[in-house]
Amino acid sequence: MLLLGLITALYNGLNGIGSYLWGFVLDNMKLRKELSIGLSIMGIASGITYSVNGLIGYSIIGFISSLDAPLYSLILLETLTEEELVKGNSILSEISLAGNIAGSILASVFPNPLMVTGLFLLSLISNLTFVPKYDGKTNANRKEMFNDIKNLYYPVISYFAFNLSAELFFTVYVPLNYSMGNPEYVVFLSYTILYIVDEFMYSKVVNFVKGKEVRYIYFSIFGRALISLSLALLVETQLKIGLGIMGFFMAYGPIFPLYSTAFFSVVVKGLKRNRATILGLLNAAEDVASIIGGLVLGLAETLSGAYMMSFYALAVAMFSFSAYLSSKGLQSKPASPQKKKEYTQASS
Repeated sequence: MLLLGLITALYNGLNGIGSYLWGFVLDNMKLRKELSIGLSIMGIASGITYSVNGLIGYSIIGFISSLDAPLYSLILLETLTEEELVKGNSILSEISLAGNIAGSILASVFPNPLMVTGLFLLSLISNLTFVPKYDGKTNANRKEMFNDIKNLYYPVISYFAFNLSAELFFTVYVPLNYSMGNPEYVVFLSYTILYIVDEFMYSKVVNFVKGKEVRYIYFSIFGRALISLSLALLVETQLKIGLGIMGFFMAYGPIFPLYSTAFFSVVVKGLKRNRATILGLLNAAEDVASIIGGLVLGLAETLSGAYMMSFYALAVAMFSFSAYLSSKGLQSKPASPQKKKEYTQASS
């Protein structure tokens, strides 16, 4: 368990550092296809290292793989119109999720480190074939970057807290499943169903949240908070509901596609420069949340305490996002025509 925690911390730590550094590199370079090819080549090298030394290889993969999210997101930003962007980002999430599903299946039937090298080799062929050759835009502006980071202080905290809550929830789901008397396979079954439902959600959520992004961000945070609080109370009552625990899991998990689509529509689309840097910063916040989530669990002496910590993290997410909207003048209810116009401009 100690070794697993060390490896996970190293992976998430280097992934978080890489998310920000790669975003900064992307904003200062025009190369796009070349970087995608470089990503695959570095992946092949890290895969070979992984087959020799798992700890070093896995850690390096954490740093290298953090390039993919800002890189492919930036390619979408530069090649799609504003109308196509949200849908394109949702499709990218679907493809990424499909990769997670395929990876989980392959790891279960063929747990060989050489598989990592082979998959990165396939990614090299895909990048050579499908990524368009073009010169991107240098979006870096140091003065604006610091202003953007300062202006996004509250959204970054909100996003961090939301993901911290998720890390706590999903980690504790394993011992909770055992405490309910369920066999181990229920955990794997739960995640398999979740991946499938998430895939469906990403295909539908774009049109669903359009024009109602703020409402669904609040709904997502409040919904997960209610589920976390309910589980804390359930554990305290010591009521054994067996497979019924999957219902809480399936209510909690599929909220993320709704939240992420709405969140990025509000926060990221209004940026004119430093987009990759900000995307990297948000990805880094998610990685830091994963690291801290594992450490914070040690402070929770009971399962109910862990779910209460998840609830408190969501409360922070709620208030931080509310503070961001207030700073932008988007919080008044009911909104005046002028405020609606400002919100429309901010979203687009």
